[in-house]
Amino acid sequence: MLISVISNLKSKSISESLESIMANIFLMGLIATIVLTILLSIKWIPDYFNSLYILFGSIIVAAIGFYLNSRLENEKEQRKIKRFMYVVNDNINTNKKIIEKLKIDLDNSGGTRLDGTLNIGFFDILSSEIISMDLNPEFVRDLIKIKELTFNMNDLIQKRNIVLHSLDNGLHPEIDLPDRYSDLELDELSQLNKMLTDDLEIILKKSSQFLINYQIF
Repeated sequence: MLISVISNLKSKSISESLESIMANIFLMGLIATIVLTILLSIKWIPDYFNSLYILFGSIIVAAIGFYLNSRLENEKEQRKIKRFMYVVNDNINTNKKIIEKLKIDLDNSGGTRLDGTLNIGFFDILSSEIISMDLNPEFVRDLIKIKELTFNMNDLIQKRNIVLHSLDNGLHPEIDLPDRYSDLELDELSQLNKMLTDDLEIILKKSSQFLINYQIF
């Protein structure tokens, strides 16, 4: 329950509302102090109302302290989110370049192993950060989608390389594919190549759109 309350308080919209409330409390406290000062100066109220200065002063100090602390926390959170997005965009852009190379390699070498895989290490590191930050839900959704496509792509590449390795009988790589493998083996390889080609195209489009949608200026 406590963790839930803390998480809610960290929400940007709630923090902004609390900031607004504290700013209003500060103004009311300030106005009340000014009115009290005027009334005491013209002797319209007894002197024992001087004690209200302590109350109003405490309210003003507390409001200012909360407001400034909230602003600092929000600025800190925004810097953290910006750093996070820099890392995400940099890794997705790097993977995008690897995807473009894989497409060329696949087109030029339908029957040889692919040497590259997409970077997935940063996804594990970022997963814990996603929960702790007040990120745009659409950003998180799109990032998770790209993560799924990335992991699936690496699985396909690995599977294709394993299939090629198991089919390799030590023949010279320049021998034509029909002379190296049976029709059944060629069908399996052809299906994997098609799946890879289709998925490479999908993840390339998704990555490009992601980088466009979440540019950092």
